[in-house]
Amino acid sequence: MSTRSSVVLRNMAGAGGIVQVNYMLGPATRDGTSIAIMNPTMTTAPFLQPAAAKWDSRDFVWLGSANQEISTCAFWPGSGVRELSDLTGAKSEVIVAGLGPATGSTIDAMTLRSVLGWKWKIVPGYPGLADAMKAAESGEVHGVCGVAVSTLKARLWDRFLSGDVRVMVQTSLRNHPDLPKVANAFDLTDKADDKQVMELIFGPWLYGRPFITTPDAPAERVEILRKALKETLADPQLTAEANKINLEIHYAPPEEISALVKRMYEIPAQVRERARVLIGG
Repeated sequence: MSTRSSVVLRNMAGAGGIVQVNYMLGPATRDGTSIAIMNPTMTTAPFLQPAAAKWDSRDFVWLGSANQEISTCAFWPGSGVRELSDLTGAKSEVIVAGLGPATGSTIDAMTLRSVLGWKWKIVPGYPGLADAMKAAESGEVHGVCGVAVSTLKARLWDRFLSGDVRVMVQTSLRNHPDLPKVANAFDLTDKADDKQVMELIFGPWLYGRPFITTPDAPAERVEILRKALKETLADPQLTAEANKINLEIHYAPPEEISALVKRMYEIPAQVRERARVLIGG
């Protein structure tokens, strides 16, 4: 006997995800039937946007994540950036495109400029990533940060493999297996507090597509949801369809997400404040 369930989708935009989280921690039903695909940066929002994000991210009930995203900085042929030394020892400014002031492209570039001391001029305000990449193609800027590997594979993979478009740095707590020769930002500084600042800003993308349910959801239902998500992401038909369009699926278990969030809460307050000031609060 088969059963059929109804799923009601609701796009809850607002403040980069803050509205959605406040709903899940507030009026949402507490029986495990309310599920959200959350912006992972909301886990560090209490540190970086304390006036608006007043929750404790350790209270989230994680179901797992569909992807472990890794962001990169890519540079186009006319940029003159062909090796890492062209960034670390640049004699003139490297011009990097950004989207809005609170977007990953802009914040990633700001963080690398501040922590690693790179001579970057950041030009924010491009309407979308496609516009920023078009500007790099035309020579208006040299490159773009905040380019996820999933985007790289969907739009630029052949050019990356040929060496036409250069990916010079990846910003993640882990290296992507398909980028073995691309430097990781965490390996470019020996200072512990620099690494902790980057962990606060780059770390959440390790669980790039996280699913949560509400606090107080029955434990047995939470376990059912966790099992269902894990099995769905391993389904051969789903993975085959994802492979056809170069869509990466890298399951992250809830225990791993919880451990990383707990570790971020153990980062000293002065380091968290430095990260907050760096991205403009």
